[in-house]
Amino acid sequence: MLNRAFFRARGVKFGSNMTVFGSIKVINKGSITIGDNFMFVSGEHINPICSNLQGSISVGIEGEIRIGNKVGMSSTRMIIHNKLTIGNNVLIGGFCLFMDTDYHQLNYLERRQGGGPIASAPIT
Repeated sequence: MLNRAFFRARGVKFGSNMTVFGSIKVINKGSITIGDNFMFVSGEHINPICSNLQGSISVGIEGEIRIGNKVGMSSTRMIIHNKLTIGNNVLIGGFCLFMDTDYHQLNYLERRQGGGPIASAPIT
């Protein structure tokens, strides 16, 4: 129940039967939508295959995460500036990282000058 309140307070829309074991970090400056029967396992003493690391969801200002129905994750980390779409009936193994950006301009000359937009593309 606490995790549901935590998700609501961060503007996350989610369906029925959401279960989160352990703690999760959520930064939502964009849009996060989660379907029914979502399960997230995260944190210390919860899943030893994940090195006891906390999972996280971070969405930038114009970013969007859409997670379908019947999705399970273990200490997954999502850092999204553009868009991440996960379909229905998906199980994601221990400590996977989803990033749709490399956080810097691909052209090294522009990077040295401190300019240019970061590279980002949607993940499905």
